Amino acid sequence: SPLQNIAGETARGLDLSLGYGRQLDSGYLDQQLAISYVDERDRIAFPGADPFVGAGEFDQDVLGAIPQYRGNYRVDFDTGKVEWGYSAQWIGSLSERGGEVTRGTTRKIPSRVYHDLRVTMRTESFGQWTLGVDNALDEDPPFFANADEANTDVATYRLLGRSYWLRWE
Repeated sequence: SPLQNIAGETARGLDLSLGYGRQLDSGYLDQQLAISYVDERDRIAFPGADPFVGAGEFDQDVLGAIPQYRGNYRVDFDTGKVEWGYSAQWIGSLSERGGEVTRGTTRKIPSRVYHDLRVTMRTESFGQWTLGVDNALDEDPPFFANADEANTDVATYRLLGRSYWLRWE
C-alpha cells in the first residue's frame, strides 16, 4: 500500500497594514502599523479526528503559541543628521490547556508588549552610528506549564531581557 497523507490543516485570518509619512518643518515623520487576526488555525491527524488546538491557544507538540491577535507599531522622526525611533511588538493573550501535568484545566496567558528605542546619528567623518535598546521595559516572556526546558514558547516570545546594541555603518 502506498504512503498517503490523510492529515489536514487550515488557516484563516486577516492582516491589516497602515502607513503614514509626512514632511514637517523640522524633519520627516514616518509611522507603520501592522495587525494580524487569526480566526482559525487547526490541524487534524485524520478525517473525523478532533483538531489539535489552534487560534488563541498553545500546544507545545503541534502548533506552539498561536495568539489570535498580534501587532507591530513603528514611528521614526528623521531630521537628516539624527533619526529617533520607537517600535512596539504586541502579542495577544492566549490559553494553555492542562496537557500532561494538569489535564482538563486551562490557563490564561496574558498579552505581552515589547518596547524598543533607537537613535541614529549621521556624521561625514565617522559614518552612521545607531544606538538602541530592545525590550526597554525588561518584559519577561510568559510561563507555560507545558513548554520545554525554556518554560515558554521560544518561537513567539523574546527570551532576552533588556538589550543594548550599537551599530556603525
